[in-house]
Amino acid sequence: MSRAGLYGPWPRLLPLDVAKRSIAVARDIGARIGSDNCLSYTLTGAKGSQSSIRPPLSGLARGYAGLALACGHFDRCFPRECWDEPAHDHLERSIRIIEVQKSSTLGLFGGLCGVAFTAQYLNHRKRYTQLIRSLDALIYKTIPEVLEEYAYDKSHASSEFDLVSGLTGIGVYLLMRKQNENSRTLLKTVLRVLIDQTNLGNFPLGWHTSPESVEGRSLRQMFPDGCVNLGLAHGIPGPLALMAISKQNGVTPRGMNAAMQRLGDWLISCQCSDEWGINWPVAVPVSRSPLSPHQNCRTTPSRGAWCYGAPGIARTLWLLGRAMCCSTYCDCSLAALKAVYSRPYRARQLNSPMFCHGLAGVLQITVRTARDAGLQTLKDSVLELTNRILHAYDRTSVYGFRSEGHGPAADDPSVLEGVAGTALALMSAAVPIEPTWDRLFLIS
Repeated sequence: MSRAGLYGPWPRLLPLDVAKRSIAVARDIGARIGSDNCLSYTLTGAKGSQSSIRPPLSGLARGYAGLALACGHFDRCFPRECWDEPAHDHLERSIRIIEVQKSSTLGLFGGLCGVAFTAQYLNHRKRYTQLIRSLDALIYKTIPEVLEEYAYDKSHASSEFDLVSGLTGIGVYLLMRKQNENSRTLLKTVLRVLIDQTNLGNFPLGWHTSPESVEGRSLRQMFPDGCVNLGLAHGIPGPLALMAISKQNGVTPRGMNAAMQRLGDWLISCQCSDEWGINWPVAVPVSRSPLSPHQNCRTTPSRGAWCYGAPGIARTLWLLGRAMCCSTYCDCSLAALKAVYSRPYRARQLNSPMFCHGLAGVLQITVRTARDAGLQTLKDSVLELTNRILHAYDRTSVYGFRSEGHGPAADDPSVLEGVAGTALALMSAAVPIEPTWDRLFLIS
């Protein structure tokens, strides 16, 4: 447990007994999701009826590519235990689905970039070099078409630029492949599009999602005139985090520093504090004239999760502060995280142990920031969050945890809303191997 990781030293942040239990639970999940045909969901309705669903998903967030990623990380942590075999099997299933469908979007969470991200992550054994070249050829061919369509459409849905489905997610994969000349060139092009969108004179209207393009019934009801999304998953923090991480990796197109500062300052100005401290709403409404966000801002705070709310935004501001050598952004980030941990558990609205809108995503953010900042309060929060996740472990369930939140509780093996993401976060806190997979979520 005390040895340095294969990819550099990574501190174990948990007491030894909690770390051992976390690893045991993660291993149990790994054994379950590593089995054949595990992508089945058991939904329990209000009357207790059950039904099994087997969606033929290839993607990273909810499909076989994500399970391959999880097994691949187990292989890095325990290289003598043959975890590369289920990782290979799941990746092969993902590729077969793409071949059968004969078409796929580029999106990171559900498209080709996500599958390629997984293949690259698994390629530490140099097993997938040819596959990566083939996927890259498809991706490089399609990106100019996506950019042309994006430039033509002046009213963008958040899904066109966000991390999950849009340009930001494409940029995450290109950054992962930055040593490749084509990837680096296309990354700069994607960043320039996001920079230009930020530097429009009527900021933040360049990021405004029109009423007809707002996704989700609840958001449409909250913002009938459209909005600017503030979630890391679907909003402005995603492009900002990509810019910050790109700068830290030596990719800084002209105008990016000014764009980052503009986005960071605006995000800070959108905060809506509660009795425990800094928080942010899900989105802010913006009229067709360039107003300050305070003049037209919903003050209802979001849940405190990775996808929406203070944890995701705080991590983005931390990355921005590190990239810009600016303590203002880092201080705001730490203050926001302190407020997250100060809120009573119910006020955090985290009713699931999973990654997207649950405890695992906040744990991963806390693990990374605790390592970066070295603060004992953050390390204490790592322990608290880990214990809450372990308390939800149910050996009798299909995969070890049940996902709760939208709709009935579900037995879900996936990375985004299922047990694979929970296992990955537990491993980050318990095992001295750097969890570089979390670039997927713009956490590092």
